[in-house]
Amino acid sequence: MLLEPADNAVDQTIPVKLKWTPSQGAQSEVLEISETSDFSQVVFFEETTKNQLSVSNNLQFGKTYYWRITSKYNQDPFSLTSSSSRFTTEDILTAAEESTSQALSHYPNPFCDRITIEFHHPVEDKGVLLVLDAFGREVARISFVAKAGENSLLWDGRNAAHELLADGIYLLRLKVGQASPRHVRALLQRNPCSQR
Repeated sequence: MLLEPADNAVDQTIPVKLKWTPSQGAQSEVLEISETSDFSQVVFFEETTKNQLSVSNNLQFGKTYYWRITSKYNQDPFSLTSSSSRFTTEDILTAAEESTSQALSHYPNPFCDRITIEFHHPVEDKGVLLVLDAFGREVARISFVAKAGENSLLWDGRNAAHELLADGIYLLRLKVGQASPRHVRALLQRNPCSQR
């Protein structure tokens, strides 16, 4: 049985957390996510022994997807496929505009080699800045400890392997402690830097 997200759920944050009830006696479960209800355009496929997965690979903002689980049984060619459910990911513009009550300043934007993110947090707390590309894939993660008051973070336009990322729009998702995530869009344009 598919549990989360509920069928026809909208504005699902990437990565999307998918949860289901495992079939009794199943050796493993296969999660499929498709752009079409007939599963002819599968964008994610993974066999697992877990009953939940968080998925960001190949998911795009503002798009509807269908998902299902196939239970596989030990030494038996028989498998059982669930009915499918659908969900829609949040729109990148919606994600960037939410949480307007808690200001998140970022400059310069567009940027070519580094961007500064400034924010206020009432108490010292652990935080993380996730950088997502236009497909919703996590390309960088910066963990930090926010101090009480004004804070500042710097991102250099590189991925987790410290490689330069391609020009484009990136979603910066800031999460500190139990506070709601805050989002901004940033445009990376390296060409102006190379002309200096």
